[in-house]
Amino acid sequence: MELIELQSNIKQNNINPFYIFSGYEIGVMNVYIRKIAELRKLKVKRIEEYETIKQSLKMKSLLGENYLYVIYNDKKATGGDIDKIKSGDIVIFRYDKIDNRKTFFIKYENETVYFNNMHEDVLLMYCQKYFSKKMVKYQKQLIQFCNKDYERIMSEINKITNLADILKISKDEALKRMLSERLIYKKPEDVIFSLVDSLMERDEINSYSLLKEALDGGEYILAIIKVLIVNIYALLSYKGTKMNIQKNTDLNYYQIKKCEQWTTVWKVKHLLKVLDVIRNVEIGIKTGKIKDNQGINLILAEILL
Repeated sequence: MELIELQSNIKQNNINPFYIFSGYEIGVMNVYIRKIAELRKLKVKRIEEYETIKQSLKMKSLLGENYLYVIYNDKKATGGDIDKIKSGDIVIFRYDKIDNRKTFFIKYENETVYFNNMHEDVLLMYCQKYFSKKMVKYQKQLIQFCNKDYERIMSEINKITNLADILKISKDEALKRMLSERLIYKKPEDVIFSLVDSLMERDEINSYSLLKEALDGGEYILAIIKVLIVNIYALLSYKGTKMNIQKNTDLNYYQIKKCEQWTTVWKVKHLLKVLDVIRNVEIGIKTGKIKDNQGINLILAEILL
């Protein structure tokens, strides 16, 4: 099930008795959990295993109280007759990652909704509810700092709003100050993933900016190279598979969506050339023949120029 279909179902009050939610955009996922609970007037209850509520779902509640159960990464779940819930409750299974080879996920593919990182343009639309259009450059920086994570972006915007109120300045000015004074929290490993994302998008401006940030933060060049190699192989695998990509490769839904964004700016011949340069740089750094900074700049030049 596509996210847009879930949105439509909510608008029409056509809610399934259960769903499987998966993906990295936890903030958006929580928004939809709250929306469903509010629509059906259910209390959200988080439990560890489906088996603990299985029997109670088969009959109507005697107390007249129903719940939206959220079950996180229940590896024992098989579903059984979950599609025959009679109690008035709703069950949502939450998984960080789905193994599409398992019977449970194959059987309930139509009830599965993926929440993957939103495209930058969509996140900009949310940001522009709080900041003026002339601040697009700074909004993009905020999005990159938060690794395109909706929940973290909203959390930082809340801090920016509070700062604006305290200092009696505009939200635009507060955003600029937060960015310039590095008051926006950024997990160290996020810099690497943001940098590699920009490199795969062949975004020259963001790539050099994020590289400087990574180096200033003491990130290891070999760690950057490792993540970059993984993504190049993923894109090569994607480009080399024409049908049933998820079934015929080891790529997950999130990786496929990323590859869909990257594929238009890359040709296979160029990817292979870049991969060759990266391998030579990696060997050079490990053997001491190439300095770290020299090596990463060679890679960026090959990707971006």
